[in-house]
Amino acid sequence: MMAVSPNEQKSKNSPAMKLRDLIKGTTVLLLEERRKGDVLEILVDKAVELGFVTDVPVFRSAIDAREALCATAIGDEIAIPHAKIPGIPAFFVITAVMRNGVEWDAPDQNPVRIVFLIGGPDNDQKAYLGLLGMILKAVKNVDRKESLFRSRSTTEIASILTQ
Repeated sequence: MMAVSPNEQKSKNSPAMKLRDLIKGTTVLLLEERRKGDVLEILVDKAVELGFVTDVPVFRSAIDAREALCATAIGDEIAIPHAKIPGIPAFFVITAVMRNGVEWDAPDQNPVRIVFLIGGPDNDQKAYLGLLGMILKAVKNVDRKESLFRSRSTTEIASILTQ
């Protein structure tokens, strides 16, 4: 039996996962919408368009159920709606920067202007938590966040988030 090196054992969803592998111009949107439901619908549709989600009703239902349980706004103008379901082989992130703030029931009562929709497999909590940590680290810098709000293109947003 041949031994497998630690590098060969890592999956796409291992802690070695990088934001630059997940956030690209094609997975970023600039939106003008003003309602949470509209934003979520657009983000889910983008995930479907890019082939990340194949069981659309199950994924939409999981996103809606998570929002009904507790709004996914975390404060500081950020929301991270998410769903982990069977049938999604690897984590993905669809990012939206809104020109207008969207009411999202945030704990600080501020409207949301940056949304990260996360989808992934239901059996990899460690990778999910690592991904959350990377996202939070990317947006905790106030100057970086302000740069996102001033951005005029999806590739510029992706570059800011992954630098």
